[in-house]
Amino acid sequence: MPSTNKTAHLGLNQWIGTDKPRKDDFNADNAAIDQAIRTHVQDATAHVTSQERQAWNQVGYKLYTYAGDNSESRTITLDFAPTFGLLFPVGKPIGGYESGPMQNYQRTGFFSPKGCSVGLSLAEKALTVKNLVEGVPTGFTNRYNETGVTYVIAAFK
Repeated sequence: MPSTNKTAHLGLNQWIGTDKPRKDDFNADNAAIDQAIRTHVQDATAHVTSQERQAWNQVGYKLYTYAGDNSESRTITLDFAPTFGLLFPVGKPIGGYESGPMQNYQRTGFFSPKGCSVGLSLAEKALTVKNLVEGVPTGFTNRYNETGVTYVIAAFK
């Protein structure tokens, strides 16, 4: 005989001293527990907010490219405010030395809200790149915007 009392949520048997449990009662309780667990496990929204799910499904970085135009400074607007990023040229050395003008130069740099390589600056979603930067030691230049050079920006969330 089923129990006199039932649990509030799943309706499982709660016997009192005068009840006479039967095997069918236990089997029914086990089936109810199994179904409740199955329903819970298949519920994709039970423990995760939509914001968490969206963040998990997003790629953690984005790549951008731009063609250098030889302007002294330019700003590239990114789709989000990155926590870290790097900039490098396509098919060119990341830096080098030219003996004619006796200059060391770099085409690769790093950026973050905490600080950037010389010639790069980041303000929220705005990455500013500069050629010839004042304040660098004599004989050094940045080439973050050379004509004829394509640059890649890898920005990480």
